[in-house]
Amino acid sequence: AAKWWEIAPATGNSVQSGVLEDPSAQQFYYFPALTVNETGVMGLGCSGSAATEYVSTYYAWRNPGIPNGLLTGVQQYHAGAGPYTGPRWGDYSGVYLDPVDGESIWVLQQYAETSNQWGIQWVKLTFNVVVGLSAFGNAMLASTLFMVAILGALLLRYREIDNR
Repeated sequence: AAKWWEIAPATGNSVQSGVLEDPSAQQFYYFPALTVNETGVMGLGCSGSAATEYVSTYYAWRNPGIPNGLLTGVQQYHAGAGPYTGPRWGDYSGVYLDPVDGESIWVLQQYAETSNQWGIQWVKLTFNVVVGLSAFGNAMLASTLFMVAILGALLLRYREIDNR
C-alpha cells in the first residue's frame, strides 16, 4: 500500500493521512511520490502490480474539500509488458508540479518492459478545481527543475490526461 500524510508545518502535527490500497489485497502499490498544486489538489504516483499484472504505472489524486484521508480517484496509465527481475526499482520515478502553470502535475513512473527491461511513462494531470484563496500559492516555488537520467536503453513515453 502507498501511505501518505499531511503535516502542519508550524506544529509538525499530522493534519490527515490516507492510504492507496486494495482492500482485497490482490493489487499492490509501492514506491509512491506526491506533490500538491496551488489549488490544493494532491497528485500521487506509484508503481503497482498484482499476481496477474506486470509492474505498471499508476496515479491517484485528492481534491480539496473531500473528507480527510480519502483519495478522489486512482488510475493505471501504463500497463507493464513483461517480467522484471533486476536488482533495483523506483530510482527514476517522481511527481512534480508544473513550473509554468503551478496547477498541472507531472507523474513519472517506471514500468516493466519486455526482455527484463524497464521503461518510464510520464503523464501530465490537469484539474479544474474551484476553491477560495489558496494558502498553497505562497509556499510554491517559482520554478521546478527536474532531470531524468537515462541509463542504457530507456524507453520514454508521454501521455496527457485531463481530469476535468
